[in-house]
Formats: sequence, structure tokens, C-alpha cells
Amino acid sequence: MGFDFEATFKSMVSAAQTELANDSELIRNQMKQILEDEKERLKLIAAIRLDPTATRAEFDTALQNEKSVLENAALALEIQVRATAQKAVNAAINALNDALNTAIRAL
Repeated sequence: MGFDFEATFKSMVSAAQTELANDSELIRNQMKQILEDEKERLKLIAAIRLDPTATRAEFDTALQNEKSVLENAALALEIQVRATAQKAVNAAINALNDALNTAIRAL
């Protein structure tokens, strides 16, 4: 039995995609929750902008503050995305190692 790199490569891609698929729902749900947590504040910011008595500066300040809150919340999400990417890389490398070990044992 020879070593089939193309088949191994397909296994590597599949393993990585499986890891990404497993965590992508979790990441989407976390992003949705971040926005849900800020929904009322976002609604208030929209009301400020639509209020003819509010100044543009009031709106800009409120919007910038909310952007900072969302960016901070997204930092936790970034950590999850990096962890997911690392799991995908590990899965691909494990697939390569498994295929190589199988080929070596067959020699």
C-alpha cells in the first residue's frame, strides 16, 4: 500500500471542516447573544437619533460608547474563534499523521 497524498489531503480538509462546523453554531449563537444583551441599549440609541430634540453629539457619544461595549464583548468571541481555528488545524495535522503512520506500518 502506497501513500496517497491526495486522499490524505482530502481527509485533512474534511477533518478541519468538521471542527469548524462543530463550533460555528456556537460562535453564531454567542454573537447573537451579545447583540441580544445590548438590544435595549441599541433601541435607545436609535431613539436618540430619531429624536428631533437630541443633538448629533449626543447620538455620536451614545453610539461610540455602545460600539466600545460591543467590541469588548466581541473579544471573548475572538478567543472562541481562535480556539476553533486551532482545533481545525490540529484535526488536519492529526489526519496527516494518522495517514503517514498507516502508510509506514504497511511498509
